[in-house]
Amino acid sequence: MQAGLADTKELEVYEYGLKLVFLKFIHIVTILIMGLVGNELLNVVTFLLIYICIREYSGGYHAKSSSGCYLCTIAVTLAAIAFFKFELFYTWMIWLVLLICGGIVWFLSPQGNENNPLEPWEVQRYRKRTRVFLLLFLMASIIIHRFYPLLEKGLACALLIQSIMLLIGKVDG
Repeated sequence: MQAGLADTKELEVYEYGLKLVFLKFIHIVTILIMGLVGNELLNVVTFLLIYICIREYSGGYHAKSSSGCYLCTIAVTLAAIAFFKFELFYTWMIWLVLLICGGIVWFLSPQGNENNPLEPWEVQRYRKRTRVFLLLFLMASIIIHRFYPLLEKGLACALLIQSIMLLIGKVDG
């Protein structure tokens, strides 16, 4: 191999990595466009930031193909927008969702899948990180809910959707 040139196997790894980054970019752009079109951009951004932090370490259902993943992203985003559109949720309902869904995420996380089974050390690390994020977001919601009520709605929405993903992953796996 010449200096500075990657071999074929390395190129395949780089190509795969770039593909994943591109797909993640497309997913995020789609979510933001849907939030903009649905007139819920700030809510969707709040949800997305929380959901990414929790989902990354919590796991749950994963589609078997890129197109399935993209459709799932669209469905989750539509569900989030619908969650924000309906003003039927009173503060006590949001806190009830936080309590129930937070408990589901707390106890069912982390969850691997057939493409990414978790080693025992990963289970411990991911469980700890998921729980730290849960506690941080919950404390932030309690502290600033009067100034930024979107945070608790975004957290409730993220936990509701993530608890569903974990329950589906438990049944599917």
